Amino acid sequence: MEMSFFNIQDGLGEAFARNFRRGLLKAEDYQALSNCETLDDLKMALCNTGATPFQGDDPRDFGYKRWLEDWEPEVNPEGAVRELERQLNRGLCEQYEEFRTNSVGKQREFLEFLTHEYRIHNMMLLMKSAVKKSQHEMAHGEMSQEDKENIFREVKQLGLYAQHTAEIPDNDGGLQVLFATLQMADEDPAKMINTLIEKCEPIGKYFIEGFGEDDGSMICKGEDIREKDLDLIEGLVMRKYLQDFYDFCQTCGSTTSNVMTELLEFEADRRSIVRASNRCGTDGGDGGKMDIDMRRLDPDFGGLNSCYGEGFEAMTKLRGADEINRWLQDSEHGFAKTYGACVDVLHKQGDDALLEEVFLKYAVRMYELVFDEQFHYGVLYAALKLKEQEIRNLTWMAEMISTGNRAHIEKNVVHIFPEKPEFL
Repeated sequence: MEMSFFNIQDGLGEAFARNFRRGLLKAEDYQALSNCETLDDLKMALCNTGATPFQGDDPRDFGYKRWLEDWEPEVNPEGAVRELERQLNRGLCEQYEEFRTNSVGKQREFLEFLTHEYRIHNMMLLMKSAVKKSQHEMAHGEMSQEDKENIFREVKQLGLYAQHTAEIPDNDGGLQVLFATLQMADEDPAKMINTLIEKCEPIGKYFIEGFGEDDGSMICKGEDIREKDLDLIEGLVMRKYLQDFYDFCQTCGSTTSNVMTELLEFEADRRSIVRASNRCGTDGGDGGKMDIDMRRLDPDFGGLNSCYGEGFEAMTKLRGADEINRWLQDSEHGFAKTYGACVDVLHKQGDDALLEEVFLKYAVRMYELVFDEQFHYGVLYAALKLKEQEIRNLTWMAEMISTGNRAHIEKNVVHIFPEKPEFL
C-alpha cells in the first residue's frame, strides 16, 4: 500500500535524487582529473561538457560549469583551493534547494532535518570562537581578517539559513550574520549564547537539556560557557538531534524507516567509536564522571546499543585504540563483519591511517546501497552525502595539484560506485 501511493506526493523528489546520482564522478573521471597539471586544467575539465577529458559515449554535464566559470585560480593562487571548495559547496546548496522546492509534506520536513546538523556545527563554531579568542582579538577588540578566514573555511554553507524566510542566503550575507553575532560576545557573552539558543529554532531545542523531559534546564548557559567543555556540549546536542531525527524517520513509512535506521545507527556508532578512540590517553584514569558523561553522548538506538547498550558501555570503559579495535574485531560482539572489517582495512593501510578515514569509505558504501531500495526518502540523504564526499575528493586533488604533490593525488580519494567496492 505504501508503494502504491508514494509517487503521488514524493515521487518527484526521489526522481531528482536518483538522477543526481548519474552526475557523480566515476573512477575513470578521477583518473582523467589526476592528469591535470594545473588548477586551470582542473577547472577546464570540470566546466566543459561533451568534448571533455571524459571522452567516450557519455558526454555528461557534472553541474560545475555555472559555479566555476568565475573561479580564477591564477588571480589568487594561495586562496584558490579554498575558493574552489566554497564554490563547489554553493552548487551543493543549490542542489539541496532544488530538492526542497520540489518536495511537500513529510519529504520536505525530512529535508529540513538534514540541515540541522550543519546549523548545529555553525552554532558550535560561534561558541568556540567566542570562548577561545585570538591574541589579535584580545589586543584590538575585533577579529583579524585571518581569524575570519579560518571561520569562513569551517562554516557549513548548508547551515547558513535565514531563520524566517527559510531560504539559503548569499554566502557573504550569511557569514556577516555570524560575525555580527560574534561581536555581541565582546560585550556580554551570556547574552550572546542565550540569544543564539533561544532564537535559533528549530535547533534551539537541542540545546535544552530537558528536551523530551520535564526539567527544561539548558545544556549550556552563557554565564558558565567558559568553564564547560564545548566538545561535550556539542556531543550532547548532536545526541538529541540524532535521536529526534531517528524518531521522525520512524513515522515516514516502513522503507524510509528501515533505510534511515541503518544509516543513523551507523552514524551513532561511528561517533561513539571515534570519540572513544580520541579520548584514549587523555582522561588520565578510570574517573567515573568521565564515563558517565561519555555515555550521555550516546542516543537510545544504534548497533552498539543492542543488548541493553552493551557496546556503548564498552566504548566508555575500553582503554587504548588497540583495545577498542580488538573488541570490534571479536566475533562474539557481532561487529566483526562491519566495524571489524573497517579495522582490517585500517591495518592494511599502515600506521598513518586513521579509523575515522576508513569509516568515511564505509559510509560511502552504505550510501551507495541506499539506491538499491525504492520509494523512500533515504535517497535524498544519501545523494547529498555522496556529493559532499565528491567535493572532498576534488578539494584534495586541487590541493595536491597546487602544492606539486600529484604523486599523492589518489591517496585520499574515495571512489563512489566503483566496479569493485572495498566493502561488500
